[in-house]
Amino acid sequence: MYSKYTYYIYNVVLIVVLALLPLNVVGQTYVTHEGLRYKVVEDADRVYLTAPESGKYSGDIEIPHEFPKGSDDTYSIIGIDIDCFNGCTLSSVTFRTMPDFYFSTSCFEGCNITTLDLSYSNTTTFRYANDCFKDCTIGNLIIGENSIDNTERAIWKQLSLATSIGTLTYKHTAGFFSFVTFKDFDFSTATNVEAYYATTASCDAPNTKLQLTKVTGKVLAGTPLFLYAASNQGCTIPCCTTGATTLSDNCLKGEIAQSYKVTASDNIYALSKSDKMLH
Repeated sequence: MYSKYTYYIYNVVLIVVLALLPLNVVGQTYVTHEGLRYKVVEDADRVYLTAPESGKYSGDIEIPHEFPKGSDDTYSIIGIDIDCFNGCTLSSVTFRTMPDFYFSTSCFEGCNITTLDLSYSNTTTFRYANDCFKDCTIGNLIIGENSIDNTERAIWKQLSLATSIGTLTYKHTAGFFSFVTFKDFDFSTATNVEAYYATTASCDAPNTKLQLTKVTGKVLAGTPLFLYAASNQGCTIPCCTTGATTLSDNCLKGEIAQSYKVTASDNIYALSKSDKMLH
C-alpha cells in the first residue's frame, strides 16, 4: 500500500520527466507526400521537408512548390529541416519551391549528390543557415543568377564548405556580370563563358577606362572576376583540385560573404549602368 506522500512524489517525478521531453515529441504533426516527409509548422498551412522517420532518402528528389492538404487546400513548402539529407546519397535534387525558401543548419551536411539543381532560384529567394552544405559532395551544381541575392548568408559561402564540386552550370542572362570563385575553377575548358580580371583602372576624364585581361587557366577560390556569357543558355565551368594560381595583378576586390571592408587608402571605382562609365 502506498501512502499519499508516495503518490505525491510520483506525480512530481512524472511532471518533471514530461517537462524534459523534447518539444517536438508533444503535439508535432507530420505528413507524407510522394515519399517525402514534412513537418507541419504552427499555422498548419506551411511545412518543412524533414528526414524520414527511419532510414535515409536516396535516388531522385524533387521538392515541389506545394501539395494538396485536402480537397480545397494545400500545404506550402517553405524550407528544409535541420539534418534532413545528412549523409544521404542522392542522384538528383531539384527545387520547385516557394518565393522565400529556407535551408536549415546542416540540412545537406555530408550528402553525396550527383546533380543539385538550384536554378529555380530565378524566382525564389533562398536563405541559408550555417553549414547547410558542409562536407557535401556535388557532381554538377546548377544555379540561377539570383541565387546570391538572398536576405541572409550568401550561397557561395555555404557552397565553399562542400568537400568537392565537379562542375558549375550557371544560368545567367547574356552579357557581363561579376563573380567571385567559391572553389578553384578551371576556365580553360569552360563553355559559353569568358572570364576577365582588371589589371588597371582610371576615371580621369575623358580617359575613363578599365583594363581587362582574359583568364585562360585555373584560378583559386576567392578570386573576383568579370564573366561574359555569350548567350542566355547558361555557362558551365569545371572545378579543379590542382594547379590553380593567384592572379597577382588583379585589382578587383570580392568576397563570397558579400562584404568588403574599405580602408582609407583604397581607390574605389564603380561601373555605372546608366552611362556605362567608370566613376
